[in-house]
Amino acid sequence: EEENKGKYTMAGRRLKRLIPGHFADLCESKNIKTVQDLIELPDLDIIDALDISVGDLASALRKIYSKLAPKPRTAFNMLDAEISSLTFESSKVRIEPGIITEIVGAAGVGKSQWCTTLSAMAHLPTEYGGLGGGVVYVDTESSFSPSRLVEIARSRYPKFYDVKALKKLTQNIQVFQCSHARELVDRITQLDATIIEKQIKMIIVDSMASPFRSDFDSKHIPERQMMLSIAASKLKYLGETYRIPIVVTNQVSGGTKKNLADDEEHLTAALGITWAHAVNVRYRLQKKPGKNSMECLVSKSPCSARLSFQYSIANEGLIFSEQ
Repeated sequence: EEENKGKYTMAGRRLKRLIPGHFADLCESKNIKTVQDLIELPDLDIIDALDISVGDLASALRKIYSKLAPKPRTAFNMLDAEISSLTFESSKVRIEPGIITEIVGAAGVGKSQWCTTLSAMAHLPTEYGGLGGGVVYVDTESSFSPSRLVEIARSRYPKFYDVKALKKLTQNIQVFQCSHARELVDRITQLDATIIEKQIKMIIVDSMASPFRSDFDSKHIPERQMMLSIAASKLKYLGETYRIPIVVTNQVSGGTKKNLADDEEHLTAALGITWAHAVNVRYRLQKKPGKNSMECLVSKSPCSARLSFQYSIANEGLIFSEQ
């Protein structure tokens, strides 16, 4: 398990991809392939094995650490990035870049409908309120419908999505089917190239819970939590590095206890505390008891009070009511 964990972390990055050139080639020839392989060796052993100087090694290490170290951002940069968020009409519901936003709820409340709506919104040019790029849609429940995507786009933005724009939309939504947890983690850890090559502006995972709950029983919780931590760490890295929104859906689990992630009784977000702490913003979708309407609750946010919004599902996708 430790070996598998290493390949998904920063220490598992390949040197030839991180700093291509003579030093990386030398390392590869001595079977020093990853950052972890390199940093586990004493400096003198590296110098001797590669036949290089102390200065050469120090220079190479500086390049590696500069690539791996998180880059600081100013408050101005962070404020400017908020302009890149997706905001729903007639509401304060926003999907921010650089963080993990979770949509949680029982079956049938519209989680996948919201994700499909976001896909159509993200592809819009920035002057139309979109992000002006493609979307990675990781589908773990085989719930993604391209025909529904076209219907939402055409109904919601009829002035923009003509035949040509709809074709481009469908070409720019990169859909990956992942039915098992390890397959999902592998896909997430390999998204860097896709983001760059396809000009991806949003990542959607629908749903995170499905493969983890089906692949791991109560006897294998530690392994499940380890893989969830890897997935969360990589998603955060992708969001922060490329300044794009990360949206995941989650299921609910029954119970009578209140947990730290959500103070709603009886139904709580699945996947446990480890995953709950990785999520920055959580929207809970639920049907209002005794009423033919649905409600979206802001149940976790670092910058918002606990708010609620009425919503419905129509041809245009998720529609939030006037407050």
